[in-house]
Amino acid sequence: MARPYKVLLRGYEEKAAARLRESLGELLGVGAGHADDILASVPIVLFDNLSKKEAEKVVEKMKKAIEDGAEIVSTRERLTDVARVEWPELPQMVKDVLSAEEEKREAAEQKAEQKPKRKSRR
Repeated sequence: MARPYKVLLRGYEEKAAARLRESLGELLGVGAGHADDILASVPIVLFDNLSKKEAEKVVEKMKKAIEDGAEIVSTRERLTDVARVEWPELPQMVKDVLSAEEEKREAAEQKAEQKPKRKSRR
């Protein structure tokens, strides 16, 4: 299954940089220095290789940063000349979204396997 969606920090309100640095640090589990690096690199892909639903849920989880002045979107745009965050390990928030989506997929697959198949009448 193709996973072409990304979560993009497209921009932010300059006057909200200090507040945004703090909320990004909390949400992403990074220090102020790393949050500053992210803000200095806008526009920047925060996460990629997500399904549409996963990307939308990650954006939803980043509501505090959005409320603090960030423009964070899920997109399928081809972003070849845009910086990307290279995570040595994904933030817990994203891991939670991915594991919840994986559990839903597995449950749906199990349910599909349990359905009795109809016999065709001839």
